[in-house]
Amino acid sequence: MISVRSAGILRMAAIEQKGDMSSQNPIVSVLIPAYNAEKFIAAAVDSARRQTLRNIEIIICNDGSSDQTEMILKEIATIDPRVKVVNNSGNLGVSSTRNIMLQNACGRWIAFLDADDLMDSRRLETLVNLGNHHQVDVVIDNLIWINVDANKCVGPAVRIISENLPLSPTTFINRSSTIGFSWGYLQPIIRTNWIRQNEISFDSQLKIGEDFCFLCSCFIDGATGIFLPEPMYYYRISSQSATTLRENKGKYSFEQLITGTQKLLERAKFCGNAEAEAALHDRVEFLADMLVFSGIVDSMRTMDIASAVKGMMRLRFRFLKIFFYRVRQKLVWKLQWQFAKPFSLDH
Repeated sequence: MISVRSAGILRMAAIEQKGDMSSQNPIVSVLIPAYNAEKFIAAAVDSARRQTLRNIEIIICNDGSSDQTEMILKEIATIDPRVKVVNNSGNLGVSSTRNIMLQNACGRWIAFLDADDLMDSRRLETLVNLGNHHQVDVVIDNLIWINVDANKCVGPAVRIISENLPLSPTTFINRSSTIGFSWGYLQPIIRTNWIRQNEISFDSQLKIGEDFCFLCSCFIDGATGIFLPEPMYYYRISSQSATTLRENKGKYSFEQLITGTQKLLERAKFCGNAEAEAALHDRVEFLADMLVFSGIVDSMRTMDIASAVKGMMRLRFRFLKIFFYRVRQKLVWKLQWQFAKPFSLDH
């Protein structure tokens, strides 16, 4: 059965949506991959449906869910003609699912929204206007972290930028190759024609870092972009997703990130983008250090002192730099949540 909360959201949305016409030639296609998302999907879709930019389509792909996700999506589709639901025959993974939605999108812009996240109601209108004003291919805004269990938020994630920032391959790569916040978490809007003309797609072989690789491919191939420091995307963290984030800092995660970056390096060489090539080379070295550091942490947890010391000697002074940055990062993260404010979508 559909949860009481989901049913309530659907009823309210149906009333507010009354009289809204199906979008012809939509300005934005909002793509939402959904897998076992029954707890969050109704709120996520509702945040898309409440956009001040009304001329949009919302494509949701149910990726072989085994819970009530499919039923909830069918209900939503009956009350809003802008919502289109696609059902995969099985669980294909988020990258393949996004590629399917990209093929079906009719909007001039593509916007990505995860099934457990939310958007500010002004987000799409703001980003499209910004993109058109600056005549760029990609627009990225800041985000706010939301603790679902405590209903508190911290942010913005990117704090050191106060003005709109033009984006280049090196800017995006370098800001995603530090020990702090990775810009790979940021969700863009991108011109649909640009994606198709340059044949950009998600790498279905990657399980981690596929967002970063997709967006970085755009910049390597010559996309122009701008970053908006105002946070209009709400990244929700539950106890389950927090566990996933911690697991994504292990050996397998860094191996996947290195693989993805090496593919990007080959792309940069093929495109003759020397600046991107240099930045990606530095990123591979950074990720290799993080892989060694992860191995040191694992060795210390299992009391394998010899392996831990070997790893430290390999990193030398870089180990101390990484160690102190990681400690600082954890302390800052805990302090932020200690003083986090209650979250409201209307805040």
